[in-house]
Amino acid sequence: MLFDLRPKQRREDIFDREREFKELEKSVETYPLSLLLGIRRVGKSSILRAYLNENPGILIDCRELYAESGHITKEDLIRELQSKGSLLQRIISRFKVSLNLKFLRVEPRDASLRDIFRELNEIGEKTGGLVIAFDEAQYLRFYGSRGGKELLALLAHAYDSLPNLRIILTGSEVGL
Repeated sequence: MLFDLRPKQRREDIFDREREFKELEKSVETYPLSLLLGIRRVGKSSILRAYLNENPGILIDCRELYAESGHITKEDLIRELQSKGSLLQRIISRFKVSLNLKFLRVEPRDASLRDIFRELNEIGEKTGGLVIAFDEAQYLRFYGSRGGKELLALLAHAYDSLPNLRIILTGSEVGL
């Protein structure tokens, strides 16, 4: 619906943003990490959601993770990734590949984000690439006990070593 004020889900519901879509598509094809930046309420989430509606990927809303307790733990992030399991299974089945996702069957306290990212990279290998998108990523600075440094190291590892995984970060605040 064109005049709904909430973020859109489909490209055809977004008016006059074809250039931004093309830039995002080119960035995701070219770089392991893409940033989608702009002031609040300009349409970043709409562009991202519409992009993910057309491409294999998952969306993590960092505001939701932060809002629960005022910080984000490893377990919070793992639980959120595990909650995307049915979406990942649909992506896998759409590409007619079989994968046994171990991280979906592990307690969050026993799981490793590094191993989860490796499994997501494996999905990306079978599907021609997989996107993990973090909307309002500036809230990730509240991850862990060291201001998100552990997560930055993981994202750097994914950038360097997981070629089938693409990461998109959106944000509107200083600090992203």
